[in-house]
Amino acid sequence: MAAGQLALLVACAASALGGLALLVSALVAFVASLLMALHSAFRFVAVVLMIVGGGALAVSLFQGGLSAWTIRATVREESFRRVAMFVWKAMPMIVHYKVVKMRTMGKSYDEVLKASTPLHRFYAPRMRAFAQEMQGLYVKTAQMVAASGHGVFPQEYVDECQVFIEDCKPLPFGEILDIVERDLGPLDEIFESFDEMPLHTASIGQVHVARLHGGVDVVVKVQHPTAERNFRIDLECFLMVARLAFPEHLEQFEEVKRAFVTEFDYTKEAALQREAIAHCATLEGVVVPQPIDHLHPACRLGNGGKAIRPGGLCTKDVLVMERLYGKSLAVWSNEVAEMFAFEQGITKDEFLSKMKSMTPDELEQQRPSRMGLWLYSAGLCATQVASAAVDMISTLDSRHSLEPIEDDQSQGIIDIYDLRDKLFWIQGHMLFECGFLNTDPHPGNIMFLDDGRLGLIDWGQVKRLSPAHQCLLARLILAVADEDEVMAARTLREIGMRTVRDLDWTYSRYAHFYLGSWMDEPVQELGGPLRLEENCNRIDPIQEGIGELIMPMRNQIFTRQGLAMLGFPRVSSAVMLRDAAVRCLQRLHKPLPRTRRRLAEVPAELPRIV
Repeated sequence: MAAGQLALLVACAASALGGLALLVSALVAFVASLLMALHSAFRFVAVVLMIVGGGALAVSLFQGGLSAWTIRATVREESFRRVAMFVWKAMPMIVHYKVVKMRTMGKSYDEVLKASTPLHRFYAPRMRAFAQEMQGLYVKTAQMVAASGHGVFPQEYVDECQVFIEDCKPLPFGEILDIVERDLGPLDEIFESFDEMPLHTASIGQVHVARLHGGVDVVVKVQHPTAERNFRIDLECFLMVARLAFPEHLEQFEEVKRAFVTEFDYTKEAALQREAIAHCATLEGVVVPQPIDHLHPACRLGNGGKAIRPGGLCTKDVLVMERLYGKSLAVWSNEVAEMFAFEQGITKDEFLSKMKSMTPDELEQQRPSRMGLWLYSAGLCATQVASAAVDMISTLDSRHSLEPIEDDQSQGIIDIYDLRDKLFWIQGHMLFECGFLNTDPHPGNIMFLDDGRLGLIDWGQVKRLSPAHQCLLARLILAVADEDEVMAARTLREIGMRTVRDLDWTYSRYAHFYLGSWMDEPVQELGGPLRLEENCNRIDPIQEGIGELIMPMRNQIFTRQGLAMLGFPRVSSAVMLRDAAVRCLQRLHKPLPRTRRRLAEVPAELPRIV
């Protein structure tokens, strides 16, 4: 165990003992005052109790001092500040939720909702402000919550975290300039222009628009100097809390920790990006930006036939890549929401609130038909052509000469049906043909390009799947798609998942949560996706999770959440990925499982629990 982990363990144990001692002292003081108020004969007992209470309070103060000294002695000042802030602001919230969870154990869904909703409303804005103050992993976690849509996390947290989807707090340009020139050399020797205002700021770094000598438009991704250190400190805090209070989520945090290995070394990210380019080469209409590394033509030719920097423009803290022109799914969704809100005469927040309160049937009714989208797009195209012709005639008439006319065409209508199909097509290809998956799939990393293609950016976190894991995932997808709950349970056991009672029913519910439609009975009978895990744990708690497949499952959850808000609340990953799973098993010469519709036996206590 590292010194930092040991310090956190000692500090948490000391804080817990200190809190218990403080509670004892308060209880003893209350009993003593009550005895003194009842009768003078109890004064001696009351005095003894007060002495005991004072001793407990002294122990509390000593444990608190020991906690602070232990952390301070093993970590630097900023590290100490981050740990102290976590203990001061996050721990009370965690304890409060645990207390409410214990109080509502065995209660009905309505009673649990009534008890937990005030906590969500109270803590969600405070956690958003805390994440904005601390940055780092807190922002990354907030982005994950925001990208999940509604149903996985309490809606109050999803709403508050929307501010983190696109932009975070940027560093001053002077600090960015120092990092770039330290790693690449004088700015004017490499770049023809360099925009001081960041195009985008993320949890780890920020992106600036620039142009190389020679005319190549690029973006420059610069890592914040304290990002890696702060992330590691914050992650240890998260892991410690998971070990002590939420052991069922420990495996997920461990997987996140492994995924961050390449996130803080941009040379590794550039190599992964190159690999992603190769994997996506056969996908028509999909593009991954090229890093300006030693393989890029700009570093071989440069200006006047000279290489700009033969070794490339990618270092541990700076990553230069070709610029893609377009807008992210997050920006596009925001613009669409604003447009519909304006048409209805309401604010964007009111429109989003209205959308989130809709039933699945109402969401599907709001979705335009495929024919409607085509007709609207065709009409828009005809209008643009007519407008361009009028402009051309007016120009010729007034100027009597041909002069360049600015192309002001809009990006056009985005076909949400094509987007749905393309996202699953890409995922099927990457999962089952490449075994190579981007594990940070939030809407800010998917771009609609001006030329109609789909851009995939940010390859700092990647998960590789072995052929064995590809086969297991493919079989699980077939089982869920074909409603074979017995086969799904058997496959999850092969993956490594274990529960206390080892019920087929429990495994099948988790399989459906990961890969099926959340509107179907297996998820809805447990109160929906937000309540599934908690209610399953009341009946058959998890002992071991799904290990290597956590990240692929998380991707499917986030993909379906995003599509639900586009009008596809009933979409099933298993149904959409079924053909790709079949091709994977055939390619690896594995037999297709003989699936048939089989339902697992429902536990007798389910009606009482839910």
